[in-house]
Amino acid sequence: MNSTSELARTSLATLESVWPEKAARLRAAMDRPKVAARNRVATTSRQRELVGTALKARIEGLLAIKATNATCGCQTLATEMDRWGIAGCESRREEIVTKLVGNRDILIAALRTRASEVSVVLPMMLSVMDAVVPDAALRLGANCLLTQAIEDVKNQPKPVPIVRQQKPHHPSKRNEHQWWNVAEKQESQRQHATAFIDTIPPYVDGSLNGRGIVITGGGRYFVSAYVTIRVIRMVGCTLPIELWHLEGEMDQQMIDIVAPLGVTCHDASEHASGTGYFVDHWWKGWQLKAYALLHSSFAEVLMLDADSYPVRDPSFVFDWPGYVEAGAVFWPDVGESSKMFPRGAAQSLGVPSFTETPTESGQMVVDKIKCWRECHMANHYNREANYTYKIVYGDKDTFPTAWHRLGKPYARMNRKSTFSTPGILQLDDQGKTLFQHRIHDKFRLPGTRFDSTAQKKKSNIVASWQHESFCHQVVAELQSFWKGKNRRRHGQTT
Repeated sequence: MNSTSELARTSLATLESVWPEKAARLRAAMDRPKVAARNRVATTSRQRELVGTALKARIEGLLAIKATNATCGCQTLATEMDRWGIAGCESRREEIVTKLVGNRDILIAALRTRASEVSVVLPMMLSVMDAVVPDAALRLGANCLLTQAIEDVKNQPKPVPIVRQQKPHHPSKRNEHQWWNVAEKQESQRQHATAFIDTIPPYVDGSLNGRGIVITGGGRYFVSAYVTIRVIRMVGCTLPIELWHLEGEMDQQMIDIVAPLGVTCHDASEHASGTGYFVDHWWKGWQLKAYALLHSSFAEVLMLDADSYPVRDPSFVFDWPGYVEAGAVFWPDVGESSKMFPRGAAQSLGVPSFTETPTESGQMVVDKIKCWRECHMANHYNREANYTYKIVYGDKDTFPTAWHRLGKPYARMNRKSTFSTPGILQLDDQGKTLFQHRIHDKFRLPGTRFDSTAQKKKSNIVASWQHESFCHQVVAELQSFWKGKNRRRHGQTT
């Protein structure tokens, strides 16, 4: 035999003839690493620190010509510096400066041309030594050029993580006795989704306008929604806001409370009347999110749960390169949430499987014109809640599933999220907190209960969270003029 693996497979073939079940399990175990590699998340490649390229560009910029002298060694040095990266170039600074000074003619020509762009003291040093340029001046100029090249690389935009369609793996065979795991039922749902795709209407130009924020929340979630709205205005965000709710969750007093803050309210139950979209079940709050996203009036939407609020003005997300490229940004759930999107769930919904961290849909950014079909697809999955929510946990992973189903990439502003009691901190591309999703200690008035996630006995001030004092002050103000008539109504948005 040529290898241990060949010996193992020959033995496996013998085993299959006498114990096929055992052989099948062993074969699956031997193939598993290949499956894992095949299903690895496809993202943009890691950004290289091309310091040498940046330095070469600076020198050529000063000379206003392309360096064409192949014997000067500049290209070789640039290639080595690209390989070293920022840390390597810093540790080899003296070596790099010495090599630059060794190419005196090129360096002198570059520094004499526009010395003030390199260092404020260089013009004086070069002018007093008109004929002979001292090494001290050249080393100063070379050092400044290297520092500027490193800064150029540091200031380059970071690569955007774009999640693309991946190859499928086989769905889990567990719990086959449950009706939603029956192969025939799953195939019927997949065919139903395929047929739905053919019915998605084209986008009508001009039917959507501008950028805005859409929040889902009413009834028991009104206090959280009101705090979120107040925080949005407090951090300086002036985007218009739509607050979507279910039947009976908002009365006129509640509508009047948020109206001065630039908020318009929309009764989704009335809007969807006669369509059969919402089921008479506690999970219709989950359905609300996809419906509000699709039917809001904005062309570009920052979608927020009632209890997910920004720590600073989030308007910049609409100009973030990842969003501009992909048209959608989804934030990840915490790592422990993987059980909420079990192996085979994507395949059960008729899409290629994907292995990135499940999505936490308390905040999303979507260009509805660019992602028109995907918004409809997500709405379809949530319309089929009686099946979909047996496969995945609520609405949260129906959005990336819809994007994968139609082969549309989306972006993640950051691939990590952090759990910090009482909720999830979602990060920007620099690793700084952008949204605080308060899932376990929602803002509420006394006597309000939630059955979706475990809550503390009272809403506490959390010192590690931003804007805590302001948020609790808002709750106290609300309680002083609103008695919470509708806060006990049933509904779920988180």
